Amino acid sequence: MPHLSHRDSRASSAESLFRAATLDDAGQAGVMGQLPAIRLSLQRWGLASDMLRAMVDTLNATDPRVVWSDYEDGAPADLIVHMVDVDGLAGPSLQAPWNLLGPVDALRMARERGIAAIVLAKGKARDLPTVRAGHWVMSGPRNLVTAARILAGAAIVSTNEVDADARVERLAALASHNALACLHRVVAACPAMLASSVRTLIDSAQRDGYAAVSGISIGVAAGVELELPSGSTPLQILRSQLADTEADVLVSYRWPDLSMSSPVEKFTWP
Repeated sequence: MPHLSHRDSRASSAESLFRAATLDDAGQAGVMGQLPAIRLSLQRWGLASDMLRAMVDTLNATDPRVVWSDYEDGAPADLIVHMVDVDGLAGPSLQAPWNLLGPVDALRMARERGIAAIVLAKGKARDLPTVRAGHWVMSGPRNLVTAARILAGAAIVSTNEVDADARVERLAALASHNALACLHRVVAACPAMLASSVRTLIDSAQRDGYAAVSGISIGVAAGVELELPSGSTPLQILRSQLADTEADVLVSYRWPDLSMSSPVEKFTWP
């Protein structure tokens, strides 16, 4: 089993790392001399315009390593996140399921144009269109703001990243995956217990999931050591957390593109 070891550089507090971040005049963040903040554009589906703008404001107040924007404002973005409220788009009893084809088509169009885009959806996975492509992440019991923070921590933010091309490649890989994914937030009393809890979570997902796990992305602090199961499942570790007792996890399950518009993929993290 692989042992992922890193020098212990435990942060004294979340506040200390945030103080190391500075915003430039363009509104992008430079964290500890690394790359500018990742720019995430949120496109709404089934959400009121003022609700999405409130989400953007809330998200931008929490972490300077990410700049969130409303897609309708046309700001440049490294990744588009389609924020889908299934009930708001199709109705609470799924009265208008055809409306869910909007984000399906949007993801297909983004892929054809070489634009990195994924879906973050609130609602029941069984209500999503069966014929779809792309990476569809379910929020679970959380609201979309909380889910967006976990998604960023699990698969998007990397504090020690220095290679801009590698970042582009990583986000493109995230968007290229045909999958249905779920989010997990793990909090423990100490780093050793956190590592054990993450291992238990991964073992459970691989053993009890509705399908074979096709990708895992874990965000932890720089001082956390993880022992994870060996195997062929693509695994990505990002150093995104400010506390060494917290982890964000994205577990993806392969979803076939039943439209047959693209060849069967063999997914891997870059």
